[in-house]
Amino acid sequence: MAARYTISGHGNYTLSLAKSPGQIFVAPLDEGGPLTNGWKHTGVLEAGDLDVWSFAATAGDSIVLRMGATNFNPWIRLFGPNGALVGSATSFNGIC
Repeated sequence: MAARYTISGHGNYTLSLAKSPGQIFVAPLDEGGPLTNGWKHTGVLEAGDLDVWSFAATAGDSIVLRMGATNFNPWIRLFGPNGALVGSATSFNGIC
């Protein structure tokens, strides 16, 4: 359920869901989906937006994920196939 916290007022909002494990659904005209090794994928984060990406890996693989941005501090979170958080980083804390 989505509702407002106060009695008065109104406004637009965006609601996002990222469920793991499970197949990722990317809405039309939004960014996300499978990542291609060695490819730079670009996106735009609007207020309230959540871009969800996936990739295949095998136990023991070395993985490097990078996220760069201008004029805002990105936050990247990596979840394992069971849905557990593996790690996260922001431009504030660097590598987790």
